Amino acid sequence: MNMKSQMELSVILLFFIIFLVGCKKENSKSEKEYFKLNQPVSIVYDLNKDSQNDFKVDYKWLITDNINLSSPSIIGYLEPLGENQILFKTDEGNLFANLNDTICSDYSELGLPFSWYNFPADIVTYDNITKNSGKWRILSRQSKEYYYLACKIYVDTQEQIGWIKLSIDSSTGIVKLIENNFTIGDYIVIGK
Repeated sequence: MNMKSQMELSVILLFFIIFLVGCKKENSKSEKEYFKLNQPVSIVYDLNKDSQNDFKVDYKWLITDNINLSSPSIIGYLEPLGENQILFKTDEGNLFANLNDTICSDYSELGLPFSWYNFPADIVTYDNITKNSGKWRILSRQSKEYYYLACKIYVDTQEQIGWIKLSIDSSTGIVKLIENNFTIGDYIVIGK
């Protein structure tokens, strides 16, 4: 190869590299909408009015790495503060409880698929699955006007068991605590 041919090849390669570097992938409209999505504000709740916050509704951004699902997501969750706990049901999550359900303080000897734990309960998400509809997805198998969480709160060393009634707006992702009731005892009925 002569010097002129090498020079032409170098120029062609240079233009090709500039072309590749200059190409910019345009984001789809729905991906741009994600970044414009308003993340709801965090709220803390003192359920038993003892001047100590018991639970916090908060939101966090997530970015997935899966090529088929690559896009930002927001998760809204209820976080127990201190030693407080939320009841979890295997294969259903946290939003399984219904009005008039009985909540027990100890399920360990009953052999039922329930566990008390101190980790945040995911409540709502705006993700790749729902971005085209423009709505938040409530993380429950049931669709209803209000959702209930079974909870434990601790005042000093005294355990109180109870429930929280939540309103979840699927257009904004805002989770609001509507009502709650706690008692010192082994069980409580939701709504009473």
